[in-house]
Amino acid sequence: MNIEYKDENLFHMKNRDKSGEYQVLRILVKNTGKKVLHTCEAKAEIYQLENNNEKLFREPAAILHWSRYIITIEEQVNIKEEFRPIIINKGDKEFLDVIKAYNENFFLFSDRLFKNIGTEYGNGCYYIKLTIFSEDLHKPKVQIFKIKKKCGFMNINITKVNRKI
Repeated sequence: MNIEYKDENLFHMKNRDKSGEYQVLRILVKNTGKKVLHTCEAKAEIYQLENNNEKLFREPAAILHWSRYIITIEEQVNIKEEFRPIIINKGDKEFLDVIKAYNENFFLFSDRLFKNIGTEYGNGCYYIKLTIFSEDLHKPKVQIFKIKKKCGFMNINITKVNRKI
């Protein structure tokens, strides 16, 4: 399994809802293995690093949203339905909605956001520990991404990093 984010692909989605304009940032998950992955679920944790490189835990693991389950403005979100696990066939790829950015802040695109208990993040540098689980993986797939957030909801940069958190 491979997890990647590429700026040159259309992973940024600009949209409008009742609260105004927002952007959703997506990460591509590819099944590069030799078998179908059943019950794939993605969780994320956000960290900030202090000056002495100590990690500062910001939010416990939250279930992320697979993009194939479309959430429209008019719909009342059914957490059980829109955040359910998926099957990824071998060779297939799926998009994972990771961040929803409004005005000057962003949130994890998680079940917590839609329960109105998601943590709001402002400008700064953050790390996301993304973990993909499947009953067909011997161990979960983990990838760390660095997020740099500047003023405005369109000024978010995500890069894949090779480090442990």
